[in-house]
Amino acid sequence: MSILNVEQPAVGGERIAPKLHTRVPSHATRVSLLSADGLCKSYNADKPIFSNICLDVKEGETVALIGSNGAGKSTLLKCLIGVLPNNGGEISIFGSGFSKAPSAKQAKQIRSDIGFVFQKHSLVARATALTNVVHGLLGRPGSWRGWHHALAQNTWREAALDALDSVNLAHKANERVDQLSGGQAQRVAIARALVRKPKLFIADEPAASLDPKSGHEVMQRFVDLAKKNNITLMFTSHDMQHALQYADRVIALKSGSVFLDQNSIDLTPADLKAVFDG
Repeated sequence: MSILNVEQPAVGGERIAPKLHTRVPSHATRVSLLSADGLCKSYNADKPIFSNICLDVKEGETVALIGSNGAGKSTLLKCLIGVLPNNGGEISIFGSGFSKAPSAKQAKQIRSDIGFVFQKHSLVARATALTNVVHGLLGRPGSWRGWHHALAQNTWREAALDALDSVNLAHKANERVDQLSGGQAQRVAIARALVRKPKLFIADEPAASLDPKSGHEVMQRFVDLAKKNNITLMFTSHDMQHALQYADRVIALKSGSVFLDQNSIDLTPADLKAVFDG
């Protein structure tokens, strides 16, 4: 029976589709992929976005980062991967540590090991799905040939086709992205991230622009691909159901700090509602 067609009662009369959990190694036995200790970020000294953030994300985990608008979710993600400088604390990612910002060498290595998926998918609308996925390899040696799939080396085209096949869109490879549905376009964006063979997926509200059915389909495929390829996934979301159903673990930001950090199987919708109340 499909996970999307089954519901169970939850606290407060709310209902949520149950999550199919696979047995994973305990938190203590898995290797740390990304951690922060005492992380702070502020654009205005009188009003920090967040302070003293401590977290540890393990290899192969799927982590939902939730919080209300302005809680600092996207800013935290950008600080964790060195896209934005922080104002204090220590970060370790892929076995390399930095404080305020990574060195140029570190930043290049970090970028090469991350696949990004955004709410608006950031695809080239007039280009084909295949060309957009090949764009995921830009920055690699010979990447000037990656601007169009017809110029790309055979190994890149084959890798891009494999990635499209992984999201069940190989048959759409030669169609322009602006001719695809929203859900299909987001799956192309996932394929573009996957083709890099990353260690970490970073997804900022990946289903927010989709209708509920397409949003569930995209999230299920995204999580399945991450698990199949042992890729750690961190995604932000306002959708409590997505956080509980698709993440192994939920980290919630509230009032500039970590409000909760728990395994999703131990949480209810009522627990997450408290994140957005007050």
